[in-house]
Amino acid sequence: MRRWLPELARVPLEHLHEPWLMPEDVQRASGCVIGKDYPAPLVDHREAKERTLRAYQSSRARPRQ
Repeated sequence: MRRWLPELARVPLEHLHEPWLMPEDVQRASGCVIGKDYPAPLVDHREAKERTLRAYQSSRARPRQ
């Protein structure tokens, strides 16, 4: 990953696969500020999953015609 994404070159190994979870001080120290040096995630998968489950449950609760 570091070879193809040089902006992650100094990111600690424990944050390499999810750099957006790095604390701000680690971002600054590694020279990889999320939203500036590396893009922030476009989708919050946890939130999207919850929204999808709610929609599914709501659709299952409606009476069929």
